[in-house]
Amino acid sequence: DFNGQVDINDLLVFYGNWKTNYVNDIPEFQNVNNQNISKKQLLKFSVSAIDKDGDTLKYAALGLPENADFSNQVFSWVPEKAGICSIVFIVSDNKSLNYESVQIVVNE
Repeated sequence: DFNGQVDINDLLVFYGNWKTNYVNDIPEFQNVNNQNISKKQLLKFSVSAIDKDGDTLKYAALGLPENADFSNQVFSWVPEKAGICSIVFIVSDNKSLNYESVQIVVNE
């Protein structure tokens, strides 16, 4: 189930669908950048990737902060306190996966 959060079952699905004797283009993230915001400010951005061989892509995220949401490729969050948060976004074409880390700096 791809609800935006990764658990062991999601990783097993990724692993079980890898094909060793198949040429596949790995999905590539587009415009996934570090963020800098103030606390109590809404942060909302889309996460997207391209797959040159046209495979259907599935997205997930690791390390979502409390009260954050990642669904339908959109991350949204209103941080309550200052600090630094790191999130790993994952994209899979059911043959391979790619990931991109995003650092969010939350200022006072």
